[in-house]
Amino acid sequence: MQRRTAALTLSTLGLALGLVLAAPRPARADEAAGHYTLALQYKREGKLPDAIAECQKAIQMRPDYAAAHFTLGNLYRGEGDYARAAGELEKTVKLQPKDAAARSNLGAAYVRLKRLDDGIRELETALDLKPDDYETRVSLGFAYKQKGDYKHAIEHLQKATEVKPDAAEAWTNLGIAKSKTDDRDGAITALRKAITLRPEDADLHFDLAVVFRRGRKVAEKGIKDSSPEEVTGLITGAIHAA
Repeated sequence: MQRRTAALTLSTLGLALGLVLAAPRPARADEAAGHYTLALQYKREGKLPDAIAECQKAIQMRPDYAAAHFTLGNLYRGEGDYARAAGELEKTVKLQPKDAAARSNLGAAYVRLKRLDDGIRELETALDLKPDDYETRVSLGFAYKQKGDYKHAIEHLQKATEVKPDAAEAWTNLGIAKSKTDDRDGAITALRKAITLRPEDADLHFDLAVVFRRGRKVAEKGIKDSSPEEVTGLITGAIHAA
């Protein structure tokens, strides 16, 4: 009887030790969440290096912390470090394959790294998951424009303007894409819309002036074009906006 009692005592002690050894795990998870919450606070305050450091601490404690990988990837994107951004967003996608935002941001990072086919693949997947996402449409339009596939670029950028009519970025890229095709009037319309939304942007005035100037060279070969005064006015507008 004493042996049995001793055995039970040792068994109970072993179980207790096991519980003690297992206890730090939830504590570390809570600590990781604390670092991530602090990272978000630093991000809101514009303290990006501190936000990055806190995300890294959270991930060190919880390597499968998808939200921390996602935020860290976007912080790197904000700093123009697209290689590191892609690395963190790849981990996010691996942990959460159906996360449309993660795939969209990964695709955008790939495009910035000139990995256009990889970028388009991720962006198309993101679009399947969330068809009406403005950022994904714009990124896809930009990617196809970089490839010289203006047909698909215009298709996605046109839909982006329908999703968000008051966003200058989509109109700008749409105008530039159309200027590479025979749709010069469409390019002018899109760039003028962008200028109404962001009149202080000198680059937009200049882009429109370039479209008119390119048309004027064609006009010299006998095709109708805008007047020199309109071109001069646009260039002057660009100078004043600069």
